[in-house]
Amino acid sequence: MFIFPFNQSKKYVSIIALTGVMTLSACGSGSKNDNETPTESTVDTSSLTEMKLRENIQTGLTQGISSNISAVTSVAANSKVFGKIAEQSSANNQSSTRLKQMRRENNGTIMLSLNQSGFSSKISTDVLDGFSRMIDLSNIDQNKNVYSFDPNEAQVCSDPAGTSIADTSTAEEIANCQTILSHITFIVTVTKMENNEVTAATTLFKYDDAIFAKTGFDKTSGYYEILLTGMRSLLLGVNEISMAEDKIDIPTTMEGSVRVDFTAPTESRGSFKISIPTAVKLISNITGEEKKVEIATTNQLFSLVANSDTNSMEAVVSLDALNVLMTEKAESGSRFPVELILSALTGKAMVTNNGDQLKIVGLSAEGVKLKVDNLDAMRLNLKPLDALIDSSGTKSTVTLSKLLDFSFNQTNIRHYFESNGLTTDTLAVKVKADNGTTLTEYADNVTQVVTGNLSIKVSGIPDAFEVDASTGNCFSNSFDIIECPTQTP
Repeated sequence: MFIFPFNQSKKYVSIIALTGVMTLSACGSGSKNDNETPTESTVDTSSLTEMKLRENIQTGLTQGISSNISAVTSVAANSKVFGKIAEQSSANNQSSTRLKQMRRENNGTIMLSLNQSGFSSKISTDVLDGFSRMIDLSNIDQNKNVYSFDPNEAQVCSDPAGTSIADTSTAEEIANCQTILSHITFIVTVTKMENNEVTAATTLFKYDDAIFAKTGFDKTSGYYEILLTGMRSLLLGVNEISMAEDKIDIPTTMEGSVRVDFTAPTESRGSFKISIPTAVKLISNITGEEKKVEIATTNQLFSLVANSDTNSMEAVVSLDALNVLMTEKAESGSRFPVELILSALTGKAMVTNNGDQLKIVGLSAEGVKLKVDNLDAMRLNLKPLDALIDSSGTKSTVTLSKLLDFSFNQTNIRHYFESNGLTTDTLAVKVKADNGTTLTEYADNVTQVVTGNLSIKVSGIPDAFEVDASTGNCFSNSFDIIECPTQTP
């Protein structure tokens, strides 16, 4: 995966970041097409003061963000199974060592030293800071329940808050900030009011006539959506005021949209979902520098639901198709294409039993391929896997309810992988286990096959090995079959 290279000029990146802050900060439910225009409704906003409008729009999404962050961090912090996974991920990892220590301090349950409400508050404050100042320093034009916010360029770009708005430390930067903001408006449509307060609204962010973002909020949900065609118009505008060395490499084609939805019915329950409402296509046709990113439309690229009351969480991933193309330069100076292709990545993971169990359902990766100079350099395949990781007892167990079948092959075409330590021509990894196979944490750094079998084969490297462990066998973390250590009562 790659991101189109941008010259990291602080003053212009700050302006772009500002629009991102704006987008993250006004939220809601529902979505319309890219040509969406505000419409009048029967909502009576006559009792809504300008001060109250600014306040309501500024804080519309914070409850959703805070509730989601609180719920997710609380579940993760208190999940015993997450603790086990973190412990075993890397014996030399400093954060893993700290997690082990916290587990010992809290009788086996991770209690992260994280002030969740403070963390949520900080995130919300940081996100809202720039946008809040924009709201405060905008001129408002009202047409019934539709409010057009036009940022006061002179005030915003010389605002004492400084870095919360943009990097405007010089006269040139102030002028550039004013130029960009002169093209930007955001239009708020109030869709519901209760007790003289805005309880639901949608917002369009526009660069001239191009909509580059849509957001909205109600009492329990929110969303924001980036529209790439409109975003390209914004980036082109930034380029117009940029010095040659500061210009952004903008894709020739930018199409599609990316959306994030939040729901937070209570402070202890929250969810978010990432979707691709319109297929994403980013293409740069510069000769010798060809790049491409394509992501298929999907209603649920990734979703996460968390409940800190029951210490439960569910995550779903569903990526139907991904294609990424970039151009690499060899030491000789010649250029060659590198392309990542993925047919499908799907699966569900659920934390249950008060955080003690992690259930994996239908996790699969199909047609994953990396082509280097039009030749297959990497192939990965995971057939649908169902498994249960149980940390409710003194020792964790892993039980498969479907056949485990994983394969990975890598070929060092054009020495592409040598920077990652692969110096041999090929690497192959195969992992298989029967349905019903159960592994248990037998002792420190020792795993036992309780039932079934586990086969692992790694070839093509100096430390190649092959393991075929069956019922009753124990193996070490280095995958050597060993005699099961004597256990004391």
